[in-house]
Amino acid sequence: MTTKEYLSQIRRYDCQISNKLEEIKELRLRISGTSSFSNGDRVQTSGSKDQVGSCVSKIVDMEREVDALIDKRLEIVKQIEEISDADMYDVLAKKWILQKGFKVIGIEMKKSDRQVFNIYENAMDLFEHTFGHLYL
Repeated sequence: MTTKEYLSQIRRYDCQISNKLEEIKELRLRISGTSSFSNGDRVQTSGSKDQVGSCVSKIVDMEREVDALIDKRLEIVKQIEEISDADMYDVLAKKWILQKGFKVIGIEMKKSDRQVFNIYENAMDLFEHTFGHLYL
């Protein structure tokens, strides 16, 4: 896995966390009887008799999954935070944690596109040198 792929996991974790939280919200609505979606025609089936218990169990499992995803995301964020050079940290944090483009980063840092990209390249090299053994 490349350094870019490793750092891009933050965005993927953000998406997964958001989607799982939305699923949990829907399950909670289903339990409370105010579901925002319809199950269509009601037909008697021989399915689970304890739908509330089943939903609660799913919620607990999904909350554990969310916690695990948050932990994985936090691990990468902490690594970025360990970069001691302020500009390098700022560029990596804005690029990978906050998902900003280089133009926006340049404006915020009051630096040219070229300066931002050079800082980014150096920061990526430093990150790989420091943490590459964990993912390469």
